[in-house]
Amino acid sequence: MSKKNGKNLICEVCGKSYYRSGRRCNTSRYCSKECWGRRSPKIEISCLFCGKVFVEYEGRKVYCSMECRDIDYRLRFKGEKSHLWEGGKTSRNKKMRTNSAFKAWRTLVFERDNYACQCCSARCQKGKRVELHPHHILELSKYPECAYNIENGITLCSVCHWAYHRGTLDTHYCDVIIDRWEKLTNQVAIKIWETWKETRKKSTTERKI
Repeated sequence: MSKKNGKNLICEVCGKSYYRSGRRCNTSRYCSKECWGRRSPKIEISCLFCGKVFVEYEGRKVYCSMECRDIDYRLRFKGEKSHLWEGGKTSRNKKMRTNSAFKAWRTLVFERDNYACQCCSARCQKGKRVELHPHHILELSKYPECAYNIENGITLCSVCHWAYHRGTLDTHYCDVIIDRWEKLTNQVAIKIWETWKETRKKSTTERKI
């Protein structure tokens, strides 16, 4: 392209005169890559959450790390301040089952039980996937203070877990849970055993109907 189509410009960083031709002469602001890199020098910025001073380009960051940003977001947009707020309809049980403490408790229960169902011994193997559940021996709704007690947890596969709550679990398998309950409470499990039998009897009657 002919030089007649270009023009001399002044670099905004170093003040040096330079030539640009064609369309670039209407948009160019810097004479070189070096000047482009120095167009906005780094400055000291105070972290919006922890107050730590760090060096960054102006307008790019307000947090010193992703950890500070995540914690600050959780605090600033919690509850009614969140755009997902729907009037506080989440139940206490759901909150207790979805927080980090519950996830840590679940992992510890699985590790103690060697990632195997304590009733039928089912576990994940090559070509076989087993869904494991951490079951609360003392009900979460009645004993929230024991929610994250490792001794109050037992690993069950999804089949045994649902069968237990429906009252259709084999009595031999149910004895395993009863034994854990007795060790946890130091009591003889007469009440829980009778309640479970009533649940099973009711479930059987409903299936016949």
